[in-house]
Parts: sequence; C-alpha cells; structure tokens
Amino acid sequence: MVRWSRERWSNWAGDVVVEHPERRYHPACLADLLSIVRDAGREQPSRRLRACGSHWSFSDIAVSPDWFIETRDLRATLYDVIPAALTDRARHHLLQQDGALEIYSYYHVEAGITVRDLNLRLDRQPLPAADRRWAAMPVDAIPDQWPGAGKRWALPTMGGAAGQTLAGAISTGTHGGDHDLPPMADMVVAIHLIGPDGRQWWIERDSPITDPHRLHTALPGVNHRASTELFNAVLVSAGRMGIIYSLVLRVVEQFWLEQTTTASHWSTEAPGLRPPFHAFTRIRPGQDEATPTRFLETVVLPYAGINGDHTCYLTARWTAAAGDGDRRPKSVGFFTLLCRHSTITPIVLILIGATVLAIGVSWLVPGVGAVLVTAEVLVLLGLIALLIFARMSLGDLVARACNLANRLGRPWLVRRAIEAIIRRARPSVTTSDVGYEMMDLAESGGECYRADSMEAFFDADAGQHVDFLEQDLFPAFERSARAGRTVAGYVSLRFTRRSSALLAMQQWDHTCAVEVALLKGIDGNAEVLHALEVAALARGGTIHWGQRNTTDLAAVAASYPGLQRWRACLAEIIGDSDPATFDNAFCATRGLEPHP
Repeated sequence: MVRWSRERWSNWAGDVVVEHPERRYHPACLADLLSIVRDAGREQPSRRLRACGSHWSFSDIAVSPDWFIETRDLRATLYDVIPAALTDRARHHLLQQDGALEIYSYYHVEAGITVRDLNLRLDRQPLPAADRRWAAMPVDAIPDQWPGAGKRWALPTMGGAAGQTLAGAISTGTHGGDHDLPPMADMVVAIHLIGPDGRQWWIERDSPITDPHRLHTALPGVNHRASTELFNAVLVSAGRMGIIYSLVLRVVEQFWLEQTTTASHWSTEAPGLRPPFHAFTRIRPGQDEATPTRFLETVVLPYAGINGDHTCYLTARWTAAAGDGDRRPKSVGFFTLLCRHSTITPIVLILIGATVLAIGVSWLVPGVGAVLVTAEVLVLLGLIALLIFARMSLGDLVARACNLANRLGRPWLVRRAIEAIIRRARPSVTTSDVGYEMMDLAESGGECYRADSMEAFFDADAGQHVDFLEQDLFPAFERSARAGRTVAGYVSLRFTRRSSALLAMQQWDHTCAVEVALLKGIDGNAEVLHALEVAALARGGTIHWGQRNTTDLAAVAASYPGLQRWRACLAEIIGDSDPATFDNAFCATRGLEPHP
C-alpha cells in the first residue's frame, strides 16, 4: 500500500492552493508509481493524476483535480540500463574517447531528484543521508580502463537555481544563460515514461543508445520507441504525456567557471545585445583583449535613474581551470539577499524613518485628515513590531514597507531599495568556483520571501527582446508608478540556443529570455506582469510554462508551430485508454489535448 494523505497542497509562491486534495501520494520506487497509476484507472470514475516535485511553478501546471503524486522520493541512481543495455555502437563510442576534447558519459537517474542533489552526486560530493547507498558514478559497471573512469561529472548547463526536481526542470523548459548551448532538456538522451494504465515507455531519438532486446532484459514490460519526433514531443510536455520516472543524461567532465560583473547603463549595452551580439565577447579578468564568453546575463533596473537611463549589471562567465579548493565568494540572487537581516534591516529602518518624517510633516500641512495620519501611525507601529519580533518573513516585511511608501507618496524609497539590493547582489568583482555552484544563485533556499515572476522568450536575431524592453517593459513600469504602484524586482536577459523539444519556449537559434521577477505582496504586481505577457505575445514571443502563464489555446497555437505534431504524439501515448488521465485545467485551457 503506497502512502498517501489529504494534506493541504500549495505551490511555492503560495497563490495556488488545494486545501483538501483527494489524495497526495508519495511513491518511493517504480513499483509504487505503477501501482498508483493502475489504481487510478480502475477507479469508477477513473481518477486524474498530476506529478509534482518542488512545487516551484507559479502557474497551476501541477494541480490535479483528483490525485497528486509527489515525486521527491524518486531520486535513486539507476544501474540496470547503463551500460548493460547500450548498443554496441554506443558502447564503442563511450569507451573509445582517448584524445577527445570533451569526455562524456551517460547517467541514469530517477527524475524526482533535485538538480542540487544531482550536481552533488555527479561531483562526488558528500550526499544527504538518503543517498548514502549511492556508490560509483555514473556508469560503475564500465571497465576501469575507460577514459572516464573515476572522473567527476557535471550537467552541461542549468538554470539560475537548483531546487527544482529534474523532471520539473526538463518538462517546463528550464534554461540558463550559456548562449552557445541549448536548454537543459537537450542533454536528455532517453526517457522512461509512465503513461495511462501504467503502460511504460522507453523513448529515444532515431539513433538510440540502447538495444531493444537488451533493454527488455533490463526492464521487462517497457515499450521501446526510437523516434526523434516522439522524443521531442515528450521532452517538454507540461506533464500531459504522463509521469517521467527516470532520465538518461549526457554528462560532461566537471568544470570550473570564472565570473565577473560590471555595472553599466542600458543605452550603452543594448546595441551589443543585438546581432552580431558584440556583448558576448568581453575582456576577461587578467587579459588585455576581449574573449568570447560562455555565459552572459544582463540585469536591468526597471526604473530609470535621474539621468533618464537604466542602470544594468552584466555578468559574464568563462570556463576556467579547476581551482585549488580555495573558492572565492560568489554573487547571489536579488531575492536571496532578502533572507539576510544585514540587507533588510537597514532598508526597513530607512523606510520607517522616512515614514516618521512624512507623518511629522503631514501634521503641519493644512487639510490632512487626522484619521489618515492615525492610520499611517498604526501601520508604522505595526512595521516596527514586526521588525522587532520577526512575526513575519523578511520578504513580507519589505513588501508591507514598500506598499506603505507608495501610499505615503514616497515611491522613490522603493526605487532606492531596489537599487541597493541589486547593487549588493551584483558586486563588481571577479569570482571563481566549480560550475554548478557558480550557476546556482539561490543559496539560501528562498523560504523567507515569495515572488511573482513571468518570463518571455524572443527571437534575438530579430531584436525583439530589446524592443520589448524599450517599448513595452519600461513604459509598463512607469505607468504603474504614476498610478501610485511602484513595484520591487528586477529584469534579467539571458540567451540560449534553440531547443529540439516541440513545446520548448526556446524556438530560435538565438533565443533571448526576458525574466521579470517581482517581490510578492506589492500592489501592482499582477497588472504589470499581465501587461507584459500580453505585449510579449503580441511581439511573437513565448511564455515560460512554469512561471506566471495565463495563455490560452489561441496563444499557444500561435506560439508553437509544432503543436499539431505534438498532439499526434500525445495520441500515440494515451492510445485507446482514458485520454484525461494526466489532464488538468492548465492543459485543457491551452489545448494540450490529443485533438483541438
């Protein structure tokens, strides 16, 4: 009997809640997962299922009308397929890598593992107690003499945080800013999918790495399909195809990164972010000439300064030689700093001090009602009490303070707070570290704040990303500020290559992702993000599946030319069984169905 409960379900942001789900399952192995799916089909009426991992999505993509399947306990390293079921050709290529510029290997893992824990395993670092049974990595049955024996491994790329489960990150198109690499989904080489009625699929591209007969010996009852079209459909499928049990990844040798951040202005840097992308080549620390970067992120302040320009911070990374273990401090994310009293306390005290001054002045101005003053004094006293007794999270405290500043007509205080935090999050220093540590900016765990966020993707070769900022985004923030709703957050631009997945947001050879992340709880957030989503779609952009996403069937059909092909693949997976097993409102609204 698989353990389940009726505990309240919520996404991380706290705005998608199911108070009393029918069942929340916690499978611990493949047999548990198959049992749940088969039981759902036997129920009258049959139950609908959705897998969920870290609950990081801002949308209702993981919400089930019936049963939830929590996948975090499905995190084992698997050794039954790699290398035993490899084709002769794949085995030969794997073993004969002497002299190769980049040594690679294959790693098979249950898809409920977090990206953070996966990175630790690949790097042979100390693991949580639940992982102590893990031994050799990642293909321990391959002979010791092969070129990759004993090496430390790494994901080729990842996003800006590592708290997602692997399946969640892959299925929603998570990406980083390595501008010459495709997103995370494209490092997958095989997918073990559980479809309706517990039917198992092993899906690869047209040239598979596994032999069907050897695979059936290792995994009896699995349907082997070598189809690039089907593979590309399942890669990013928002959970509609079924539950991804495990993935085989192509991993590379562990690498180090060197990073530098420089402050600049948008008007100076914007031309280099258009073709031919001169911004991708920058002067590396210790060198006199500009060299091509591996990674580039541009963080832009959403409000212009007194000079009418927007301050921005460019973070560039290059692959570096492995360090000697003396790792220097790295940059952290904007919201990570909200988890530190050393950052927030002075900001809140400044806001409180300015509020005291504003209230004192208001008493001297004729026509100001005593009721209004009394209300503001009560709010001020509440903020002081919260700061002293820490009865709410620091993020909530800052949001309340920002709303108070807006109501008092002091929006410049919110802008100064944004500038102070971003300046601290992006210091003009050079740092180095092992790759996954450098890429992960969410070191605090992020439990002291909640965010509102949307991300739009554009054809960078057409320059739509720059036009979006200058003609849509900056004006939207200014309109909100003029209406008395100055919000707090940042804008980030990162670049990736095209993904092979049919429903990946990265549709272009040079794709630019524009992320708008706001501190939750500030009045005006929803209006700004909705306006930007509408503007992005009007410019031919795509919207991140796992962030705030209110698209409908028409928008999805216009954004994804491969939608009809994706639907044909969905029809193959669900067959004649109940087509709604893995359906939910999110998928139905967007036409992620076997038929329009």
